[in-house]
Amino acid sequence: MQPTHIATIMKRHCISEGNFIYFLTETSVGTLDSKNKIFKDQNGNEYHEIMDDLLLTSEVSSSYGYCNETLIDSIKETSGTTIPLEEVVREHEKQWSTTVYFISITNDGVITNRMCDLQKLIGTEENAITSEEIYLEEDEECPYLIEKEGMSPALASLSIEIKEGLYTTDELGIIKKNLEDEKLDMEYIQKEIAEKLFPQSEKSNSTQGDNISFNINDIFSEVTKTLIAQDEPARRVITEIFRKELDPRKKKEAILLTGPTGVGKTKLMELIAKHIDRPFLKVDSTQLTIPGYTGKDIEEVLWDLYVKCNRNKELAENAIIFFDEIDKKGSEKKEDVSGKGVLNVLLSFITGAEYDATANMKYQKETVKIDTKNMTVILGGAFTDVYQNVNNKRIGFAGQDSIDEDEATPTIKDFVEKGMMTDEFMGRTLIVKMNDLDINDIKRILLESDESALAIQQEIFNKLGVKLTYRNDFIDALAKKAIKSKTGARGLSTEMDNATWHCLDEVCSNPGDYQEVILTEKTVEDPKSYQLVKRIVPRYNSK
Repeated sequence: MQPTHIATIMKRHCISEGNFIYFLTETSVGTLDSKNKIFKDQNGNEYHEIMDDLLLTSEVSSSYGYCNETLIDSIKETSGTTIPLEEVVREHEKQWSTTVYFISITNDGVITNRMCDLQKLIGTEENAITSEEIYLEEDEECPYLIEKEGMSPALASLSIEIKEGLYTTDELGIIKKNLEDEKLDMEYIQKEIAEKLFPQSEKSNSTQGDNISFNINDIFSEVTKTLIAQDEPARRVITEIFRKELDPRKKKEAILLTGPTGVGKTKLMELIAKHIDRPFLKVDSTQLTIPGYTGKDIEEVLWDLYVKCNRNKELAENAIIFFDEIDKKGSEKKEDVSGKGVLNVLLSFITGAEYDATANMKYQKETVKIDTKNMTVILGGAFTDVYQNVNNKRIGFAGQDSIDEDEATPTIKDFVEKGMMTDEFMGRTLIVKMNDLDINDIKRILLESDESALAIQQEIFNKLGVKLTYRNDFIDALAKKAIKSKTGARGLSTEMDNATWHCLDEVCSNPGDYQEVILTEKTVEDPKSYQLVKRIVPRYNSK
């Protein structure tokens, strides 16, 4: 059995070519392959030593390594007493929690390493480290050390690093808190932290509207060629996305699309994204989870988006991302123990956060930083329990409506109490309800949408030189079946496939024999029941 080791896992940031800085992310227990200098934690994740030249010469801009590795048994022997493993981990992390490493690779390949205490780095001039202490080589000044008038070299270094975007939002928060705890009056650094945490681009800009790349009327016209019976919800969503373009601060709020399955929530967002030329990613929220549970992490979702954008980071950071089935993360009936945790994770996602997107959180072989602050976040869910509850409120004594229409509209309280969502999460969402579909709406979708299931089938038969037509009773019967199945417009494609498979087989098996197929009411239940019109072949007199 291999001896147990403890090590600090450090996150690497590339400052410039050949120059790196490492911050502690966690303390892990695992085993050490001393020959290859690889540390494997209890979850199977493998890490190279931070001084490993393979790690430092990697093209990955942000990665992880280990250091401060120690045998658990040696710690216990030194203490002279039996210490619980949890206490060992806690003390080890406390010992190294404020340590950062500056690592540089010289032109001749020599790797140098300097350790620095974060507390000293942001301390007062009296206890701050001197420039000599962070020189990487004798007479060679650290490339990111630039002195400012009235500031120690260490504070000057910190100032430059903040401006260069070296620190993540979480790390800036730690630095900001340490500065506040020390009650230090450092205008330069405080200002630079503020600019990084609240970029100028997010502030109100009256001229920003001049750069809007789409027109509401044009997009609405394009969307409603395909999406039928959802005019008002479609126009509202387009308008709200336009509002977000006018003022990016509005992107810190999500749009929640509600309504039964099959009303067109996903289709609406696909069409809008297409016509305003934005990347679009739909995410099944039921697969989302928090660390420690089986499922998909946000970092992996963002990697999917990044790949879909052909690894164009800027394109991915301005995408429309649609988290569908979000109501499943709030309902206790779904036995999703990580549900409320996912809502909290998404809250940070909506308000804007930076993530290390990766294809696999377990191994973290390749990562890319993705910032969500400029994304348009859409949420979708049926919220059946919420709307049933509201409808029940409307029924008074003797079947009379006891409240007016406005009072029958769900409130945030309804979504919290009946939808099992959180107050904080609902406070960051704008609710837009999609229209319920009746039989007439389904018929309109079949006959008017340029992407209807009927239109698609007609195109397929047309490629075979056959005209696909129908009687009115076929449309009525198909719409009734869709309403009965409660699949809305979503189920129309399957129903059309079921109704036309036999006549398609007949046409394909006898090429050139038929010129028309006629669908009738009976075809909906019996796909063998349809009418065929044979092709008339003119006869020519041989004389």
